[in-house]
Amino acid sequence: MKIQCIILAGLLALCGALAAQEAAPAPEQSEMQKWIAALDAQWQAVFAREVTAPMEAERVKLWEQYLVGIEAAITKATGAADLDTALAWRKERDRFSAAKDVPSEDEAGILPAIKQLRAGWRAQNLKILAERAEHAKAVQIRYDQVLAQAQAQLTQHQRLDDAVMVKAKREQVAAAWLPPVPPGTSLVGIPPVAPKTVVPVPVTKPSTGSVPVGAKLAENTHIHASGNNGCIITINGKEIVTVKRDKPGSFSHRLHDGDIIAVKLTDRFDINCFWLSCFAPDGEFLFETSEQWTCYIPADLKKWWNIKSVKDQKPAQFAPDRQEYVDTVKKSASQTPFYNGAQPIRSILDPGTRTAWLYYMVTKTDLVLKPQRK
Repeated sequence: MKIQCIILAGLLALCGALAAQEAAPAPEQSEMQKWIAALDAQWQAVFAREVTAPMEAERVKLWEQYLVGIEAAITKATGAADLDTALAWRKERDRFSAAKDVPSEDEAGILPAIKQLRAGWRAQNLKILAERAEHAKAVQIRYDQVLAQAQAQLTQHQRLDDAVMVKAKREQVAAAWLPPVPPGTSLVGIPPVAPKTVVPVPVTKPSTGSVPVGAKLAENTHIHASGNNGCIITINGKEIVTVKRDKPGSFSHRLHDGDIIAVKLTDRFDINCFWLSCFAPDGEFLFETSEQWTCYIPADLKKWWNIKSVKDQKPAQFAPDRQEYVDTVKKSASQTPFYNGAQPIRSILDPGTRTAWLYYMVTKTDLVLKPQRK
């Protein structure tokens, strides 16, 4: 009886210890771990929005198109009283409905029409995978630049353990977001970009080209603009107008060589896009938004129009038609007189907020009427 009591007491003590372990709170995260977790949550959301969701939408369309093709073939075969062909297509429909995919290789003796439909599927699927890889690489580059900056700064301040954590996160993200690209695909328009530290970047004035002697400058200009909601346009730091996507904004302004047109886009970074076109009083086209514009992150958010010292800047890019609301902005632009058909531009510099910034430095060539330009 005494031994049984001792065993029972030991079991009770063990259970108490285990309960204490289970009740013990998880180790508290360090400030660096919390920072990485919060940053990662933001970028995972960007990845889901810009990569995963568009790919899934395209895959759904592809599945639906494949099934439509099968149903059309079944209807044709049954209408012709071709039992064997109808049964073959029904088998393909049942297989595809379950697998949502086609085999990597066709079986021997398969109907040529089924083989042709599968070939079309594979080609479209490879295209979707290539586009996904392209978009994933673009997002990964933007995320990695943020992490690379943090890693460099931590190293410079001798916070080596924290720098190692950031480096590990960079490697983890690259491995997860950049899977091997299937054979036959290509990444178009995504050159390899080495991560770099974001430092203040001096603003340089673009080349003005050759201006004929005595050429008259069209300084009294008419400007039309449109963009995602809340595009604030300033010229030399003075707010001129706010434009939206549903209706173009128009105003007149006297422009000079070296004037800075700066734009703040305040609504959702992922849909940021902006269009502007400038004309002489007689309707002569002068200049418009293009990849000669610059996207930037201001050094002082309160004086965002000051581009003399910026955290980072890069050439702007044309917003793709598949981007949300680009078609609306283009439709709005088409309502303006003398619309020149320019594609809206977008910023590729994500500050981790909803905001994006673009600027353009007016040159003397911009103000010369085209017939007088060399």
